[in-house]
Amino acid sequence: MNWSIRFAIACALWGTLAVSIESRQADVSSPPDPLAPCRQQFAEKPHDYEAAYCFYQATLRHRLWEEGARVFEALMREHPVNYWLPLAYGHVYRERDPDRSEALYRRAADGFQHEGNAGGEILARSSLRGYFVQRGRLQDATAEMERVSALETSVDDPFLKAQVWAAQASHVQDTRGDLGVAYRLLKQTQRAVFPHGPYRLRRTCLSALGLVAFRMGRIDEALGIYDELDRLTGAEGDAREQAGARYNMLNISSMRESLLPTAGARQRLMALAERSLEAGLSSQNTLVVLKTHRTIAALLAHDGGARAGALGHVKECVALAVANRQPHDEAVCSWLEATLLREVAPDEARSAQLRALAATSRANNPLTQAYSASRHMQFSWDTKTRPEAIRDSLAAIDAIETLRSLQDDADSSAELFSAWTLDYYWFAGRLLRDLREGDLELAFTVTERLRARSLLDRLGRSRNRLDPSNPAIVKRRSLLEAIAPVQRRLMDPTLEENERRKTLQELEELELRAQEAQRQIEVAADNGQRVSPTFATLDAVQSALADNEALLSFQAGIWETYEGEFGGGSWLI
Repeated sequence: MNWSIRFAIACALWGTLAVSIESRQADVSSPPDPLAPCRQQFAEKPHDYEAAYCFYQATLRHRLWEEGARVFEALMREHPVNYWLPLAYGHVYRERDPDRSEALYRRAADGFQHEGNAGGEILARSSLRGYFVQRGRLQDATAEMERVSALETSVDDPFLKAQVWAAQASHVQDTRGDLGVAYRLLKQTQRAVFPHGPYRLRRTCLSALGLVAFRMGRIDEALGIYDELDRLTGAEGDAREQAGARYNMLNISSMRESLLPTAGARQRLMALAERSLEAGLSSQNTLVVLKTHRTIAALLAHDGGARAGALGHVKECVALAVANRQPHDEAVCSWLEATLLREVAPDEARSAQLRALAATSRANNPLTQAYSASRHMQFSWDTKTRPEAIRDSLAAIDAIETLRSLQDDADSSAELFSAWTLDYYWFAGRLLRDLREGDLELAFTVTERLRARSLLDRLGRSRNRLDPSNPAIVKRRSLLEAIAPVQRRLMDPTLEENERRKTLQELEELELRAQEAQRQIEVAADNGQRVSPTFATLDAVQSALADNEALLSFQAGIWETYEGEFGGGSWLI
């Protein structure tokens, strides 16, 4: 299983970007000025969106960091009330100087608000919202999103309304992971902006829609969306965003091969990865570069002759993730580094593991939490005793189910949960592969727990829905959100035994309260007729069978992934 690439997000959605440029006569004796077309465009239409965006593109494409800074500073002095300038300046510094980027975004947003420019304010605050999400400042991001949503009622332009919907969809999945709501908002946006809407709004819509479809497990749909995005960005000469589209095609193709490996998959994925890395480097798309380094490292990790190369790629990924404050990617790449080093440099592997857990905490994201739980499970089987590995595996399953429970939409919950079923297969298969006393019963419970969760998700779609503001729902969500960091704390290899016992007690108390909150939700939803089910045990099933009855429990999994890892296998009990 290509565990290191699951739920990877290729490009942060910053909202629609806007820039401004300076008009200046070029010296005919100098080399061609890459900013000349933008200067002319700005001179003709200084407040035109396309003229503004031209300068931003040129600065990134030609790496004109110092020249770009000089031009922006001069333009802002010359045009102090043109707030596209600080907004564009913020885009340029987003990865290079985040603190400066925030100040520029705020200047633009406040300026647009002061002059009553709703369209400009929507763009600026959407960019500021995305900036906060990337840095785990979810409360600040929500405040900006609330202002953007309020602006929708003040505009009649359907494209501005669509911009708000796209921002709302991104915020929903960035903060709560309610993929069903995000998907519906983006389909609404797609109907409004295709085929004649502004290019960047169409691009943003496809980028976000492809990501949501991917996270919902709609693999074919996501591939089709990113293929359309590849063509759209290519036709517009937008190399930076085309690199993002190509990485996403690589990522989703990897997901498909993880679910059902085919002959020659590793070679095909490596070719896609090399294409993605080349596009990312040439367009200076740092996020694409770091994520592609991660993918290549995973592809090389189990090739004995390529371990050094894999380690080189993973170290590049970690360095870029740290430099650009991308805690999710830092966690993913650190786990991969720990795996690569565990046999040859155990102390360094332990340091990488601790860095992964610290990054998981900073990410403040249930997806990152579930990913780390999965990696911690597998790492434990390679580095700890069997009882400890089993304990960590059960904790990982609990963390994954916490993620599932945090999905507010039953349909998206079931779809997202399906992407993590391979962790159940891996754990059950690992128990059955080297069967010890008690393992058969536990493997049966794990397999049937997966089936029961899937069944409960399906039943949940037909039940009465309570209002999300219902006190029982609000209470349960708050408890689930409190459980996640406690589960993460238990993964810390430096945790003393006394502290572990205290943490386990705290977790048990929170889980009991969450179960009671769930019972209250079920009573309210079904008028007191519903009884909370429990997971079946092997003893319970055996005692319910008659002498002439038998039950066959099976899992149909992958024995070996395209990377050469154990995939869980197919088993019949």
